Amino acid sequence: MQTLAYELLERRADEGFFNGRSLIIAGGVADERLIKLALFAAKVQIVTDSLLTARKMAAAVGQEIGDAARARVDYKGATVFFDTAEHAAGELEEADTLLLMLDKSKAQSAKCLKLLSRKLTGDKLILACGENTAGGRSAGTLLAPFGEPYKEDSRRKSTLFAVKLAKPIPEYQPMENIECDLGGQTLTLAQDEAVFSGGRIDPGTAMLLECLKDTKPASALDLGCGCGVVGITLKKLGAAEVVSSDISAAALALTGKNAALNGVKLQVRAADMLSFGGKYDLIAVNPPFHQGLGVERQGALNMIKEAGAHLRAGGALYLVGNTFLGYEKFLKESFKSVECLKKNTRYLVYRASDPL
Repeated sequence: MQTLAYELLERRADEGFFNGRSLIIAGGVADERLIKLALFAAKVQIVTDSLLTARKMAAAVGQEIGDAARARVDYKGATVFFDTAEHAAGELEEADTLLLMLDKSKAQSAKCLKLLSRKLTGDKLILACGENTAGGRSAGTLLAPFGEPYKEDSRRKSTLFAVKLAKPIPEYQPMENIECDLGGQTLTLAQDEAVFSGGRIDPGTAMLLECLKDTKPASALDLGCGCGVVGITLKKLGAAEVVSSDISAAALALTGKNAALNGVKLQVRAADMLSFGGKYDLIAVNPPFHQGLGVERQGALNMIKEAGAHLRAGGALYLVGNTFLGYEKFLKESFKSVECLKKNTRYLVYRASDPL
């Protein structure tokens, strides 16, 4: 949620700031209440990378979003895109205002600005709003390449910066492809600022792949697929069917792109962990967690409880996690057999089978 940032925007909306504007909202869109700005603006188009946010916004207007890698919902003066900034840029109608919701990824924010500010016409106003801990206080620096930024407002611990588009829009340069040798496979991988561990394969995933190199499941699920490297490797190792799922539109798009780059076919599905049916011989996962003010691993723990119901007889869950997360205890509460396949000072890889 972006509670404080939304409250700032809601106050400005009540004061008439968005009246008559045609608005594109993008960036780190994590608060479904942003769709309420459609009550004030002439038109609102929202681009969100988060499946959960997109589904909540769709539900607010009586619609649903399924498991497709991208989706669009239209309702009166509002359109919601579950999509990447690159693809959405080709679908968006022109607007006079771009509202960038900040998160901690400056590279992703800069990417959105470069791609979506090209859709502006008329007054060409760019806004950047965020909690100060997510870059709100320094957002003027982010907007400086587009004109002369100024602080429009601040409230509690959030800041709203603005700039009139007055300079040539900088070109967006995609990240370069990387090549890597993982699990006995040499892969070419496109990268994206919006996807975890962009620019490299994180050590935990590399360790997981090392443990998977001797497997050959009939069906496999790459859960939280990121750039798609686990699913692609499993397919190259001989898996007949591989489903790659993620909550992020950018991750799903990147996985599809990387599958094509490496000559394999995957089923790519939007999902919040195991929020869909199906059973597999193997589930591979590097569960996300949040540290911030504390460790948040509840999503991973829920997944561990549910995983057994998604395994075929004789199937196994392969999970990699940081050593301090303590997943072994919870795996043993859900599976009869839990084996640590590989470990170092930072990561552990478990194989869990025979659900309780």
